[in-house]
Amino acid sequence: MVNSIKDKILDAALEQFLIHGKAGTTTKNIAEAAGVNKALIHYYFSSKEMLFICCVKNILENMEATFHKTEVRSITEYKEYLNALITSYTTFIKQHDKHIIFLLWEYLNDKDLITEIKNIIGSSHLIDFISKTQKAITDGVIREIDPLDLYLNLISLILSTYMILPITLSFLGEDRSEMKDNLTKKREAEISRLLWEDVKKENR
Repeated sequence: MVNSIKDKILDAALEQFLIHGKAGTTTKNIAEAAGVNKALIHYYFSSKEMLFICCVKNILENMEATFHKTEVRSITEYKEYLNALITSYTTFIKQHDKHIIFLLWEYLNDKDLITEIKNIIGSSHLIDFISKTQKAITDGVIREIDPLDLYLNLISLILSTYMILPITLSFLGEDRSEMKDNLTKKREAEISRLLWEDVKKENR
């Protein structure tokens, strides 16, 4: 099925925003990439700002469908939950790495963007993590720790794998995609081990 003109504009706009960022993209660029008259962009979206917000919403709605799945939240045993969460987040970041980097970059330039992100992604995933972590502390499963501190450790370890590993491998100067896949799997297991060793009670 041939995309509608509006869909063509959205697809072209997202491509241009990902390449040039919001500040570096013009409606002229978008019109040329979509193969439409620039006037049609203003007809459908009124401004570049509105088109940018529509692209962000599309990205987030697509991401939300794979984020913090229900089956992860249903796990009650804390170590199993932590491992499943790491796997879920690793898969999520692998699927959406370019979009995440794009959103982080745009957020640095426009702090109000976090409102759009929260409105669509929500905060239930973080509330659920804090609740489960606090219960594990109360039940004596893990040591005393600020749940938010643990969450930040988890996210930063996973993000660093996907942002730093490709750069590190590029210094080796050849195609190492297979090595990257193997190292990513090892890193997932290592992140699980590091976090569990850090928080578990000594007698566990």
